[in-house]
Amino acid sequence: MKRSISIQDAASCIRLIEECGELWADAPAWQQHLADGFERLVGGSMSLFVMPQLGPQGPEMGEGGTSRNSDPELVRMFEDYRQAGGLKLLPELPVIAPMLERDGGFAYRQSSLVSRADYYRSELYDRFMARHRLEDFLSSAQLCPGGGVVGLSLHRHRHETVFSERDEAVAALLIRLVGERVGFRLSTRQQAGRHRLTPRQQQVLDLLLEGASDKEIATSLRISQATAHEHVVAVFRCFGVRSRPKLLGYFIRRSSRSPVTQY
Repeated sequence: MKRSISIQDAASCIRLIEECGELWADAPAWQQHLADGFERLVGGSMSLFVMPQLGPQGPEMGEGGTSRNSDPELVRMFEDYRQAGGLKLLPELPVIAPMLERDGGFAYRQSSLVSRADYYRSELYDRFMARHRLEDFLSSAQLCPGGGVVGLSLHRHRHETVFSERDEAVAALLIRLVGERVGFRLSTRQQAGRHRLTPRQQQVLDLLLEGASDKEIATSLRISQATAHEHVVAVFRCFGVRSRPKLLGYFIRRSSRSPVTQY
């Protein structure tokens, strides 16, 4: 489905993805930045999932998180929902599953696909949403080049306004921009990345990317050269390389500019 989007909103989406690209090697960091940015653009309570591969029964929630919720009960609810494979409980699943298979992605407002009566009767509402009075959903998902799925959802409470066509257009463009980058230009948590390093090893990585030698790393961090070398080896092992040029090449390839999506 072709959706119109304003130039201003399109520019905001592209800028947000470029900012995520700067954090590409730290999966939790770029995912948090994406969730925060999407919430700022549209508004609502945010959840995000990234799956390296599709499950045998279709989309299943993999990596996930909840962003900018001050209510700890709401945070726990989203985590319970994720752990329970909550996508399988969506009352609109019979409609959106073919969309993902046919089009490679979707973005929709739940209220445009499911009547409120059906929503209130659903297991999803009964098990997770009712006690928090979560009423309207804006959801999107996209197949990634490597075969996985990335998804974004925003949720609004009963007293808040429903999502608009403009909100849906923003979600549609943003999920396309994200989907084509996940697994290559945006790391997943299962892949090599800064999140797999200790804080000290992250410091060593930064110095390596600046071209520092073992001796210079030792001096900068005030550790012995032998200890510096151990950290260097650990960083190399994390990224599957054996030399500084290979490490630099890895980062150059992974952080190279993505093709511009036509919207």
